[in-house]
Amino acid sequence: MHNGDIKASEIISSKGYISFAVDLTDKVSNWETFYLKKLNANVWCNDRLNTFVQHRKNVKDAGALLVSIDDQSIEEPSSDYTAFNLTQVNSGNYGPVQLENLILNPRVKKFRRLRIQNNYWNSTRTGQLRLLVSIGGSDTRGITLKVLKLLEKRRELGHITCIFGPAAHVDRKCYSYQNSNVTFKQNVPCLIQEFYSHDVAVTGGGITPFEANATGLPCFIISTEEFEQYPALVLDRLGSSLYIGHFDQISRHSFNLNFDIARASKAGLEKLSGNGVELFVAKVMELVHGK
Repeated sequence: MHNGDIKASEIISSKGYISFAVDLTDKVSNWETFYLKKLNANVWCNDRLNTFVQHRKNVKDAGALLVSIDDQSIEEPSSDYTAFNLTQVNSGNYGPVQLENLILNPRVKKFRRLRIQNNYWNSTRTGQLRLLVSIGGSDTRGITLKVLKLLEKRRELGHITCIFGPAAHVDRKCYSYQNSNVTFKQNVPCLIQEFYSHDVAVTGGGITPFEANATGLPCFIISTEEFEQYPALVLDRLGSSLYIGHFDQISRHSFNLNFDIARASKAGLEKLSGNGVELFVAKVMELVHGK
């Protein structure tokens, strides 16, 4: 089920999955029961920050197991199992991230690599550093353009690859920065694979920096929303990334030349296993079989 976003529908279909566009705000028609019967399904999984009481009631009244990822709703009925991916809510307050349970792209295990050179920043070899910029799937605030403007003043950072998400409308001004040292890509088949050939990334504060760090790619993290600051600070404290602030506060000096890429890479590989999918599936199967 998705909210009717055309690009999301195209991506889901391209991977061979069936999807249905629904009005997620509909509290009256009980569309949940309709689709559970249509698909002969007995497990419903939500990946939404907030769900309605009536929605959860409809699913459970239909006899399905209700599983949620990151649902911050605290009213009854609650989900049978909730995995908090980026934030854990306890009585309405944010709690600690459970790193071992993080649900990351399974491909992170295939593309893990330790960045071993400590002193990229002061290297005398031009273009030694390969930097990736990826600010979410849509970048509605035009943060990529701001990053390009700032990085233009830091030419010692080496080659830059800007990856625009599938829903991004690229600001035409971005193209004025495209040259032999700056490459643009959009809607790449596998962002995780792109991580492998880069040394450091500039990302937003969602799940992307967690997946990057799990592959050994350290990040400069920019928060685009207030709620993104907390998970960004978690990675900063782990030592696997550097949180450089909200997008309207960053400057060219935010990209710290003293950032130890090799140490951060090692921290990410050691502290983010990428086993969250297996743990999540195992827990759901336990519930399905009543163990």
